[in-house]
Amino acid sequence: MTSPNPPREVRTSRLFPVVTGACLLHPEGSAAELLASLNAARAGNASASADRAAADPVASLAGRFPRGSLRRMPIYARTGLAAAIGALEEAGAWPCPEQTGLVIGTFFGCQKTSLDYVDSILDDGPRLSSPTSFSHAVNNMACGLLSLMLGLKGPCMTVCNQELSFAGALAAAGAMLLTGRCERVLCGALDEADERLQAVFPDIPLSGRTAFFLCLEAGDSGIACDCAWRAEGPDGTLAVTQADGAEAALPVSALGGAALSQAAGLALGLEAVRGGARRASVRATAKHSGLSATLTLQRI
Repeated sequence: MTSPNPPREVRTSRLFPVVTGACLLHPEGSAAELLASLNAARAGNASASADRAAADPVASLAGRFPRGSLRRMPIYARTGLAAAIGALEEAGAWPCPEQTGLVIGTFFGCQKTSLDYVDSILDDGPRLSSPTSFSHAVNNMACGLLSLMLGLKGPCMTVCNQELSFAGALAAAGAMLLTGRCERVLCGALDEADERLQAVFPDIPLSGRTAFFLCLEAGDSGIACDCAWRAEGPDGTLAVTQADGAEAALPVSALGGAALSQAAGLALGLEAVRGGARRASVRATAKHSGLSATLTLQRI
């Protein structure tokens, strides 16, 4: 007699969010260049860095999309789009499969565009305020634009959790993968603080054309990424454990503003693990809530 409920296949291996691609766009160079610079500074061999002209991310997007579709995208979103495509290409997933999820962590959102919209009301009145600036003034603007430009049909969301926005995005991305919502997730960090708000809140760090995206898939081998909440450890520091067990602590708080500092630190940690390090982790704490999170990368 055949059982009406045949036994399910049982997997003996545990799955983790595994990094298949990554891309950091930063005014001071690539992840490899930034990591080399921090290591040199730690060893006392720092040299004056050459001035870099801020590259327009739209240059790398030319030919991929109609120029008209990029013209009204703020630089904040264009930078994110370029970084997302870079991560997809490294993962061998470009053009992007439709059933890809997207999670973006941001503290300030597209702050410049938000303040531009307020200025247009003050200058021209509510009836003549900029409709483009209005549509781009919400924090989930980049997520919406990127999902449209990439043709995504998987779950998409924006996480705003102060300095831990990227940690929250990474935790959400892991949940999407491990619950089977999608087979691949783009997880990124974007922020655009503006000088007009810094004049009122001087502690807010300015962030320019910087973005970081990971392409994650569920797997049991590769470089796994984990997020631990309320973890202890040095804040704003990238801790790297080399293959021989030696440890190094590198400051990463100056690499970006708010959500970007932890994300940029993770990008450098990924570079270190790919270079042979056993493990890399970066910790951040939200000033107002006191909540902390540590993001860890290690080979499995």
